[in-house]
Amino acid sequence: MAETAIDYVFLAGQMGNLQVRVVALVVFLLLLAGLTSLLMQRLRFSYTIGLVLVGLFCSWLSSRWELPLLSRLHLTENITLFVFLPPLIFDAALALDVQSLRRNLVPILTLATPGVVFATLATGALVHWLTPLGWGPAMLFGALISTTDPVAVIATFKEVKAPERLTMLVDGESLFNDATAIVIFGIIAGLVADGASPGASTIVWACLQFIWVFVGGFAVGAVVGWIGAFLIRLGRGGHATLGVLFSICVAYGSFIVAQGILALSGVMAAVGAGLVVANMMKREEESETLRQIHEFWPIATFFGNSLIFLLLGITENYLIDLNRLAHSGKYLLLAALAVLVVRVLLVYGFVPLSHAIPGSEPVSRSYRAVMAWGGLRGALPIGLAVGISPEALGMADMALARDQQKLIVLFTVAVVIFTLLVQGMTIRPLMARLGLAGGK
Repeated sequence: MAETAIDYVFLAGQMGNLQVRVVALVVFLLLLAGLTSLLMQRLRFSYTIGLVLVGLFCSWLSSRWELPLLSRLHLTENITLFVFLPPLIFDAALALDVQSLRRNLVPILTLATPGVVFATLATGALVHWLTPLGWGPAMLFGALISTTDPVAVIATFKEVKAPERLTMLVDGESLFNDATAIVIFGIIAGLVADGASPGASTIVWACLQFIWVFVGGFAVGAVVGWIGAFLIRLGRGGHATLGVLFSICVAYGSFIVAQGILALSGVMAAVGAGLVVANMMKREEESETLRQIHEFWPIATFFGNSLIFLLLGITENYLIDLNRLAHSGKYLLLAALAVLVVRVLLVYGFVPLSHAIPGSEPVSRSYRAVMAWGGLRGALPIGLAVGISPEALGMADMALARDQQKLIVLFTVAVVIFTLLVQGMTIRPLMARLGLAGGK
């Protein structure tokens, strides 16, 4: 297996100054992100999508000029899950308006729980029927591609002053559906590896496993968040930066304890921790500690998003097999269209169902149009896809398994590129046409 530049950090003692070069590379990527941000502001172009394009260009340069360290730098499942995801999820939960979340919880959870199950099964079935992917690999693809990444969309929302409720619906759905999709992906991966048949007992076991992992993760996060909020309050009399330090420990600690130790949902743990800390610290609005916490996390997430979108572009180019791309062009398009069709069916089918639940405020058709078209995919599907080994597909024929694994990665890359470049770049004119700019 190819090593990543991150792996080389641990070999620095045996390889001279390589560690310094890794640090220099990270600094270079951050500088590149800053320069890209300045350029995108002048061009009035989406910053996150611009980073993906710059990442693709950097990867192309590294392949042309043989830059070994840059060419080995790419996203993996563990880097995505344990390095980038915890702070991004924690900050999103910390910044959520709890009252607004409660008012919109019914449509959000409808899309993010049963909706993701539907999206997984429907996408898997369509991709299996339309492409050479077998049932098991197609269901794995359906699960990993069901995670939405609202960063590029939310950035556009801020620029055009989109309605607050629309922002909450998009952001809230992504926060919860990441957790649901990862849990479902893990369950399907286990079933595929074991070769289990989808009988009644298997379905019941999968449902119970989902509830346990999902709810258990949130409970672990809530406990870690409560401990973290207590420590943050203890640090009020000392340096306010202690609160920032404890909040970092909560973000990563909740995720690691849940996902890495207890095999529960790390995303739900980070969500639970962020919501509990935000709720317990409401009375501390005037404190210097809370002020520094709220100032630190937007900066941290800016760094995280900058690196992850650059790495996303680099990884996409790294993963593209040009020979296979030439022979699979129509299947890539069919996979992307299948994901888009299922997204439209999900939003227009499940959101109206939520209207029947007492206390649920109806979601307008214009909002639903933006939610359907704004279901972008980001780094998480890439990380999950590259983490699938041929052996994990439970096939006796290893040559076929390797071929299926490569198709999963290729389809994932194609869908991510399609959603970011096609949907991401057209979401602004769609909102303008629907009259959703300016907070209307």
